Amino acid sequence: MWRAQPGEHGDKCGPAMRTNLSRFTVAFSDLSWSSVELPSPSAELPMFSRAWQVGRYLQTYARKYCLDACIKLNAPVCSVRRIENSGVWQVSCTDRKTGDASTYRFDFLVVASGFFGKPATTFDPIAGGNSPNIKHSSSFRELSDLTQKAGKIAIIGGGISGSEAAAQAAFQISSARYVPGKTKPAHAQSTVYHVINRPFYCLPRYLPQQIRQPDENFDPAPRFLPLDLAMYNLSRRGEGQISAAISTVPTDKAYKGHGFMRSVIGGDQSDVGRPELVYTDSQLGYPGYTGITDTYMEFVRSGIIVPLRGWVDEVKAGEGTDFNIKVTPKQPWAHEDHNVR
Repeated sequence: MWRAQPGEHGDKCGPAMRTNLSRFTVAFSDLSWSSVELPSPSAELPMFSRAWQVGRYLQTYARKYCLDACIKLNAPVCSVRRIENSGVWQVSCTDRKTGDASTYRFDFLVVASGFFGKPATTFDPIAGGNSPNIKHSSSFRELSDLTQKAGKIAIIGGGISGSEAAAQAAFQISSARYVPGKTKPAHAQSTVYHVINRPFYCLPRYLPQQIRQPDENFDPAPRFLPLDLAMYNLSRRGEGQISAAISTVPTDKAYKGHGFMRSVIGGDQSDVGRPELVYTDSQLGYPGYTGITDTYMEFVRSGIIVPLRGWVDEVKAGEGTDFNIKVTPKQPWAHEDHNVR
C-alpha cells in the first residue's frame, strides 16, 4: 500500500497521504529515517511522513537487510498442514507466473492474510457495483472524480478511514468555495453527511502538553507533541507485562478510557454543537472510539460536515445520479431517525 510514487493513484492510499503516527513510531529501531534517500518533491522529511516516503523507507530497509531473499511474491498458498509428531508446518504454494508448485517446511507459522485487504460488500445499487458516484475509501482521492455537480455527499463509516475521508472531502469543498476568482468548481457548494453508528473522539496529530500553569489556569501557549509520543508515554504504564485486549472491555476500564480521551482533547466535544459526536453518560460504559484528523471538527463547526447517527440499511438509486440512503438508529448509540436524499 506504500509503493506508489508521487503523481500515481496508489493502491489503498494516495502517495500524498500523511501518516497518522509520527516518523518516530513509523520506523524500525535498526534503521534511521536519515539513512533514507528522499528526492524531490519533498527532500525534507516532515514529522508525519507521506505515504510514498514510507514506501522509500521500506525499500531501503529491504535492501539493507536483504529481505527480498526471504520473501516469495506472486505465490498464493494452496494448503497448509502440520506434520504429525514433528511439529513442523508444511506449506504448499503455486507460482502465479510460471504455474510451478512448491512445498516448504517451517518450524513456525504466522497467518497474516489481510483481513481488510479488499473492500467488503458495498451498498452500490447499480448492477455490477461499478457506479462512478460510489467509491470505497481506499480509492477516494478527488471529489471531481466522484461528482460533477454540487450536492449532498455521504460518507458511510465512523472509523479512522471514514473520518479521514470526510475531512478530505470537506477540505476540497472549502478550497473550492474560497478559491480566488468568479468561476468555482462544481462541488464548491456541496455538503458532507458523515453517517456514524456511535460517537468518536477526534484527535489531531499534535496534542498539547501541560495545558495548565502552576496556578491552575490554562496555559495560552502550551507545548505540543506528536500524538503517538503523547499516547505512548511510558510513565503511564502499569506494572507487569502488557497484553492485547481482545475481550470485552470492563465498564470501569471504559470509564477510565473516556476520561483520558477527554483530558487529552480538552472536553467531551459538546462545544461543536453536534450531539452525534458526544458520548452521553449512559454510553460511557462502552469503549470510546477515535478518529485521527486535524480538520474534521473545524469543518463540523463550519457546517461543511454534518454528522448523522445511525446504521445504513439500504442505498437505492434515485433520479439521475442521485441515491436514497436509509439510515436507522439502533441502540445503544443512536437517538433519532434520519433519511438522506
